[in-house]
Amino acid sequence: MDANTNQFYLTVEKPSLENRDTCPQFRKGKVEMKKEFLLTLFLLTVLLPISSAADSAYVDGVYEGEYSFVKVQVTIKNGDISDIETLHHGGGGKKYADMITPLRDKIIERQSTEVDAITGATVSSRNFKNAVENALSKALSK
Repeated sequence: MDANTNQFYLTVEKPSLENRDTCPQFRKGKVEMKKEFLLTLFLLTVLLPISSAADSAYVDGVYEGEYSFVKVQVTIKNGDISDIETLHHGGGGKKYADMITPLRDKIIERQSTEVDAITGATVSSRNFKNAVENALSKALSK
């Protein structure tokens, strides 16, 4: 404590490279780095095979899927989604069926149902995507 200013000073010893093997901060850092490395290695080992299994090819053909008031027909060609046709859209009629056309195009473009819903047609979008997923589940190669 400095008697003139009533201030306390705290001195912290910064670990140096010379004493890194005996310094607890360095040892802790090494252990944490090992844990992070092993966790990363484990996740890569476990998750890579899962993602490749999820990306398995579809069997060519025409498959129907249904969810709520939407029924679709999905065409698989060369293992890819080549076309999606709406067979029935009972909620809101032609107006909502027309509104989800961009959703159909995005699914075909991205080869995935992981696309954003159409504003103003959220329920129709969800039902359409679920119907396509149902059809795609029938098209998965075993």
